[in-house]
Amino acid sequence: MEWVGNGFEGAKKYLQVAVGDVDMALGTDTAGSTRLPACWCGIVGLKATFGLVPITGVIPMDTYLDHVGPMTRTVHDCALLLEVSYCSNVTSLISHLIAI
Repeated sequence: MEWVGNGFEGAKKYLQVAVGDVDMALGTDTAGSTRLPACWCGIVGLKATFGLVPITGVIPMDTYLDHVGPMTRTVHDCALLLEVSYCSNVTSLISHLIAI
């Protein structure tokens, strides 16, 4: 598989999922940073609804535009990763946003 880079530092994780080095990965998406490289590599990338996946530990470009989302080889795997990574503690999410 040949990769034509687009300048994203994290582009390697898309190829790792595509070639099977890893089963799943998480990425951040502000304006297509997860979805576009995913489609170029033939994998599934999802921009999750804001707040669904915690952004704890992420240094956002924009707190309200950055979303953390899954990248996998199948839609089913994408749904599984999203299910286990969603934020069930809304109070924690709101506290994090207020701190920023």
